[in-house]
Amino acid sequence: MAPARQIMFSNWGLLEPEFVCGAKTGRLAFYEAHAEKLDNLTNDNYWKQFMTDIHHEMKRHPNRSADWVPQEILEQRDVLLSLWCEYLLEPGTYATEDLDPYIWREGVVCSSCGIDRQQVATKLEAFNNHNSWQSPSLYIGWCNFCAEEKLAKITALTAAIKSQS
Repeated sequence: MAPARQIMFSNWGLLEPEFVCGAKTGRLAFYEAHAEKLDNLTNDNYWKQFMTDIHHEMKRHPNRSADWVPQEILEQRDVLLSLWCEYLLEPGTYATEDLDPYIWREGVVCSSCGIDRQQVATKLEAFNNHNSWQSPSLYIGWCNFCAEEKLAKITALTAAIKSQS
């Protein structure tokens, strides 16, 4: 897969200007509608505030850590992130369906580096020490090794959009 082409737009940086005569459309309108959630996409403590009393009761289970966030809240975050990727990233570099990170279907490869599940498993075996355990997963179409880099890029682009609004 060829690297994405990045174009510098004068004083705007990597994102071309989108508004004309003060009218905010597209990503700026989407950002303003979801600003608080988009600013906290990687902050699990923010998403914990959406827990209900039932979730807090479920959190008391002995197999759950203090950092546990219910799956349905994480699914809402992942859907929002996938929609936000439509405004920030090139088509085909992220997943729009099958967002469950624990299901890696046969024949699917990482949309960033192009490796399949078996190759990720092999890399994880070499990467993990005996005290940690990780399984191959796809997060918004990115493998274990690419997801952190992509989320950092999305966070930086979100900050750039925030400065424009």
